Amino acid sequence: MLVLLIWVRVALRIRNSIPMITASLTAVVMYVAILAIGGDTALNGFPMQFQAGLHAGTLAVDAAARRWVQDGKAAAAAFQHVPMDPTVRHLVLVIDESVEGGAFRDLVDRAHLPNLRNLGLGYSFANSSAASNLMLRRGADPKDPGTSLRHFPSLFQVAKEAGFRTTYIDCQGVLNDLAIQDYFDDFEKSFIDEVLPSGALGVRTERDLNAIPALIGRLGKAERTFTLINKVGTHFPYAHSLPPELAGAPNPYSISISRASLAFLQGLAGRLPEGTLVFYTSDHGQNFQAKAPHGNLPGECGISEWTVPAIVLSSPDLAGRLQGIDPGWQDHASHALISESIRNLLGQRMPGMPTLWSAPSPEDASRHRAFYGSPMGLFGKPISYLIIDKDKRVFLPQPGVPDLP
Repeated sequence: MLVLLIWVRVALRIRNSIPMITASLTAVVMYVAILAIGGDTALNGFPMQFQAGLHAGTLAVDAAARRWVQDGKAAAAAFQHVPMDPTVRHLVLVIDESVEGGAFRDLVDRAHLPNLRNLGLGYSFANSSAASNLMLRRGADPKDPGTSLRHFPSLFQVAKEAGFRTTYIDCQGVLNDLAIQDYFDDFEKSFIDEVLPSGALGVRTERDLNAIPALIGRLGKAERTFTLINKVGTHFPYAHSLPPELAGAPNPYSISISRASLAFLQGLAGRLPEGTLVFYTSDHGQNFQAKAPHGNLPGECGISEWTVPAIVLSSPDLAGRLQGIDPGWQDHASHALISESIRNLLGQRMPGMPTLWSAPSPEDASRHRAFYGSPMGLFGKPISYLIIDKDKRVFLPQPGVPDLP
C-alpha cells in the first residue's frame, strides 16, 4: 500500500495523469476494504514487522485515549480488591525467550534446585514474542482478549498503585526497538520506576546471567518491589545464542537453554531475599519440525509452539507458598494463570479467573486458547486462536474452522 501511495504522489506531479491517479486511489480504497473484511490475513505478503507495527500504532492510539478520555468500559471491567499478603514483599516475573516446555522440564527436575516448584508444561498466550509479552503484562482474559488488552491495566500500573517500586530489566533490548517494543506504550511505561537497559548488562550472550546480581541488588531498594525481566534467552538460529568459544558445538539449542535459562534459575535459587516470589515462564515454545520455529499459522503450527515452562521460586520463608500450589495445575498451567496469580498478590483479582492457589475448573484444566497472529484484530476483529486439549496435546476442531492436518 505504501508503494501505491508513493505512486499517487508522483502521479500528482505529472500532467494528464488522471487515469493513473484514479487507478491508484481505487487500489488503495479496495485494499482498505479488504483489510476491513479479511483482517490480518490481508497483510500476508507484507514485511514481518509491518503487521506488528500497524497494531502497535493501534495500541498507542488506545493508550492516548486512556490517558485523556474517561473510558466507561475500563470502569466496567473493574477488578475486585483482595487483601495483600504482607509476607510477600517482592514479586518477580521472568519472561524467557523461546524455551520449549518439554525440553526444559526434565533439565530443571534433574537440577534439584531448592525452593522451586516445577509445574512442568505450561501454555503460552501466543506463539509469538510481542503478543505473549503484552498479554502477560496486561493479564489478558483468554475469553475476551481484545477488550482486556485495551482496558485492563498493566501489571506495572497495578503494582505501582499498590505501593510497589517497579523495575523493568530489559535484557533483550526491546525498548530500543523503534517499531514494536513488545507493544509497550508511553502510558504503560509511565508506571515503571526504573528501566535497566540492555546496554548496562554487557554483551548479548552474557546479559541473562548478569541480570541475576542486578535483580538481587534491586530487591533491597524498597520495602515492596515488582520486577519484570525480559530475558535474551535463545533465538533461531540457535548457534547465534552461544558465545564465540562455543561456536560449532553440536545441539546448540540444548546448550543455549542450559547455559542461559537453567543457569539463570540456578543463580537465583537459594539467593532470594526474604519475602520473594519469582514466576518464570517463556514467551512461547519452539517447533523443531516446521520451517519457522514459532509464529506459524494453522496448518503449519505445532502444539510445542505454545508449550513453555511454568515455574515458581521462593525465598526460604515462603516455601509454604510453593507447597500450597494446587496439584491440578501440574502440566496444565498457563500464562493467564501466572498473570492472575501475580495480580492477586498485588491486591486485585478478576472475577472468575483462577490462580495457582485455587483448584482448576474442568475447562481450565483441559482446554487452552492458543492465540496466533497479532493481539489486536484490525477494524475490531478478534484475535485468532486455536484450542488445545491439554491432556491429549492436540488441537481441537472448532465450528466453522477447517480441521488441522
